[in-house]
Amino acid sequence: MTRMTKLKFSALILLTVLAGACASGGPRQPPAGSTEPDKFLFDRGTENLERKRWLVAREYFRQLVDSYPTSKFRADAKLGIGDAFLGEGSAESYVLALNEFREFLAFYPTQGRAGYAQYKLGLTHFRQ
Repeated sequence: MTRMTKLKFSALILLTVLAGACASGGPRQPPAGSTEPDKFLFDRGTENLERKRWLVAREYFRQLVDSYPTSKFRADAKLGIGDAFLGEGSAESYVLALNEFREFLAFYPTQGRAGYAQYKLGLTHFRQ
């Protein structure tokens, strides 16, 4: 092996290790013994939504929706998933956002934020 090949190989290994270290930023489990794990997930999802970290926000909201079916934050988490897809701004994410807002309206037609979901549904159609 030449010196240049060894240098390239070492750089590749270093980049691989650094990329692996960055990949651990996904959703974390609620703290053990937490009295409100659903609130923890909702707060972290909202925080990431505000920071425009769409994928991480969706993962927190999805974990809440899937793991806590009786949570009082479930409806808002469903909207959060739609907002994260809408914020992403790709053609595929608009289709997924439409689906989330439609599901929200199907499951929670009388919920206080149904008007917001209807507005976001229209906004998503407009942006498409």
